Amino acid sequence: MVRIMITEIKEASEYIKERTSVSPEILIVLGSGFSSFVEAMDNCTTIDYKDIPHFPQPTVEGHSGKLVFGIVKDRPVMVMAGRFHLYEGHAPQRVAFPIYVAKFLGVKGVIVTNAAGGDKSGVQTRRSDSGAGCYKLHVQKPSEGPER
Repeated sequence: MVRIMITEIKEASEYIKERTSVSPEILIVLGSGFSSFVEAMDNCTTIDYKDIPHFPQPTVEGHSGKLVFGIVKDRPVMVMAGRFHLYEGHAPQRVAFPIYVAKFLGVKGVIVTNAAGGDKSGVQTRRSDSGAGCYKLHVQKPSEGPER
């Protein structure tokens, strides 16, 4: 990762640390349709993405653009209410930026949610699936350098 991006990650992390007392262990990235999850959290602190230095802004409807810090089942968590996509015009490094920031904040694990659909008959609805590992679905890796 290049020096300019590390500086941006540190600046964003410091901004967040100054505004919450929660030291998150887990990052939960909410996809469309999961915004009510934050209602189950205790001791919440909310920070708008637009206020965090260098943080990308979501443009997809239903992605509110807020970080919420709080407690879920006695675990300190950081929740991204809204995320970013390559198809919105963000470079891979910008899409991954919040993950790097979470790491600087002490996060040890990430849970990513999404709403998905299909037309295959016989598939159960409201089902959870998990994928272990990392899937390279794009040509460029987020760690290959800045978009500038």
